[in-house]
Amino acid sequence: MLKHRQKEQMKLILGRDVMFKKTVRNAVIIAFAAVILLGGAAFSLNKSQVAKKVSITKKVKVYENTETNKLHPYLSITRSFYSKKSESGMSSRCFFYNIKEKKLEQKAIVPYNSSNPLTLYSTRNDKIYYSAFSGKGKGNQIYLDNNGTGEKKTDQFGDFNYLIQCGKQYFMAAILLKHYCMEPIVCDAEFQNCSRVMFDKKDDRFTWMVSTVPKENKIVFSYYSDNEMRKADDEGRNAPSKIVMLDMETKKTETVYKTKYYIDGIACEGKKLILSCAPNGLTTRQKHKIYEVNLDTKKRVRLKLPFYIMDQMALYDNVLYFLGWKGDTRGIYAYNLTTKKYDVIMKEVKDEFINGFSLNY
Repeated sequence: MLKHRQKEQMKLILGRDVMFKKTVRNAVIIAFAAVILLGGAAFSLNKSQVAKKVSITKKVKVYENTETNKLHPYLSITRSFYSKKSESGMSSRCFFYNIKEKKLEQKAIVPYNSSNPLTLYSTRNDKIYYSAFSGKGKGNQIYLDNNGTGEKKTDQFGDFNYLIQCGKQYFMAAILLKHYCMEPIVCDAEFQNCSRVMFDKKDDRFTWMVSTVPKENKIVFSYYSDNEMRKADDEGRNAPSKIVMLDMETKKTETVYKTKYYIDGIACEGKKLILSCAPNGLTTRQKHKIYEVNLDTKKRVRLKLPFYIMDQMALYDNVLYFLGWKGDTRGIYAYNLTTKKYDVIMKEVKDEFINGFSLNY
C-alpha cells in the first residue's frame, strides 16, 4: 500500500488503482507489479467499481478465548520470486517459523497474481491460505491451497494488507468491493462469517500497521484518516495516527494511543507498546525512530536499537520480531529486549523478496 502521492505516480506507471503494501516502495516490488500487469492479472479498484452485494455483517458470534497456557505462537512468512512455472511469472513461498524451537520450514509455493501477495500457514488445520486475483471486477480473494490448486474461500473483498490466524478466527486488514479504505475484519474458521469490527460509514479510516497480542487474544493496529492524509500530503506534512486495541473475543475496540507521527511498525505486549515512527511516509529508513510507550502513563522512551525498522513488527515474551535492516542486510530478525541479543530468522536472498510476516497463534 502506497501513500497517496506515490499511488498517483504508480497509476501512471501501471495504469491501475490498487492498494499495495507499503513495501511496494522497493523497486523489486514495482518490477513484480509490472510482471503481473503484463500477465493480465491487473484490475482496477475504486469507489465506482461494480460488484455483487457484499455478504458481510456488523455482528458475529463470540468465540471462546484461546487459553494462555495452550498458546503456540509462530511466524508465517511470505517471500516472492520469479517463476517460469507460474502464469504470472511469479510465485510466493510460505514459511513457518517455530519461535520456541527457532526452526524455519518452507510449507508451500503458491501463485502470485495479486497486488499484494499474502500467505498464511495455519497450525490449526495444517493448511496454506493465500491471496489471489479472482477475475476482472472480482478483486483479490482468499484461497485455500489444495495440493497446488486453489479453493476460493471469500468473494466480497477487493484487496488485503494482512491475514493472521488468531486462535479459532482470522484477522484481516482488507478492502471490501465497492469500498476504498482498508478496514479491520474478523472471520470465522471457515471464512463463512466475516465482521467489520470498526465500521466507518464515511469510508475514511485506513487500517495501516497490524500486530497480535497473543496472551490477551487481541489485535493492535494503527489507522489514519484518508482525507487528513491527502490534505497533509498537499501541505507537505503528515496526518496523525491512532492506535487501537481489538479484543478478538468481544470484538470491542479501544483507542489506546495517539501520535502525530507516521507509523511504520507496531508491536505490543502487556502495557508495552513499541512503534516505528517517521516524520512522514516518504522518509528514508535512517530517519525512522523506535519508541517504547507505556500504555498506562502514555510516556514514551526512544529505543536505540542496532537496526532500521520500517515494516511489520511483533512482540512476544519480550522478544521483538521485525522485518528490517541490520546495516544493509534486509531480513526478519528476533531481538531480545532483555538480553540485547538477536537472531537472524531469514535474510533476503538474490532474486527473491520478503513481502512480510505475521505473528499467529
